[in-house]
Amino acid sequence: MTAAEEFFNAEVEGLLRPGEKVLHATYLARNNFVFLLANGHFAAITDQRLILIDARARGRRARRENRGVRSIERADIQSASLWMASIILRLKDGSSVGLGGKYSSCKNVGGQEEFTQFWRDHFVDRDAEARRNRMTRILMVATMAVGLLVVIPLTLVYAMRHPATTTTVDIDCQPLGGGVGAACTARRTAGSEALRACWTTQWTCANGRFLKTRTCTEVTSDRPVHVEIPPEKLTDYRRCVVPTRIDVQKVELDDL
Repeated sequence: MTAAEEFFNAEVEGLLRPGEKVLHATYLARNNFVFLLANGHFAAITDQRLILIDARARGRRARRENRGVRSIERADIQSASLWMASIILRLKDGSSVGLGGKYSSCKNVGGQEEFTQFWRDHFVDRDAEARRNRMTRILMVATMAVGLLVVIPLTLVYAMRHPATTTTVDIDCQPLGGGVGAACTARRTAGSEALRACWTTQWTCANGRFLKTRTCTEVTSDRPVHVEIPPEKLTDYRRCVVPTRIDVQKVELDDL
C-alpha cells in the first residue's frame, strides 16, 4: 500500500458510521488531459454512501491532502452512466455528479478499474449505455466521412498543382589528361531541390591495382557543376600503371 493510499484510507476510516464498510476506493481526476495541476478526489463507495475527499494531483500522483468532504447516500443515487472518461451519477433530486473514470491514471493510488466496474454492475442502464455507444460510433464515423470528403479533394487538388518529383543527380567522370585523375560533372536531371552529392570514383589499372577516392559537391541548380580530381588526391597513385577504366560508385544525395 502506498503512502497516499494509507493517508486516504485513514481519512475515510474517520468518516465511517458504525458498521459501515468500504467496498471500493480510488483516486479520480476531473481533468484527464491536462494533469499537471489537476483537481480530483479520493472516492470511496461503501455499503451506504459515496464519500468524496477533494485532493489535488501533481503530475500523475495524488497529493496527501483533504480539501473538503462530500457524502452522497446510495439511496439518493438513481443511475450512473459511463461517458468518455467519466462516470456521471444522476441523483433522485434531478442533479448530477461527474466523476473521473477508468482512464484517470494515478501512479500512487490504484483501484480505478474496480471502482468503475462497480458502477457498471450496479447502477448503469446497460441498454441506455449500448444505445449511447452506438450513437457515439455513428457520430465518429460520420465525422470521419465528412472529414474525408473535405480532405481527399483538397489533397488531390494540391497533388495536381504540386506534383511530387524526386530530385536526381547524374555523375559523369572522365580521365584527366590521360593519366590518373578525373574531370567529373554533377548535373541535376530531375527535381528542383538543392542537394549535396557525394560519390566514389574508382580507377582500374593495367597492373591489377585499384584506386578509389570520395568526392562531394553542392548541386543547387540545373547548371552542371565541374569537379576536378587531381592525382595528388589519390594515395599511391604512382603505383597505378596505365589506368584502363574509371567508374562512379555509391552516389549519395543529401538535403542542404
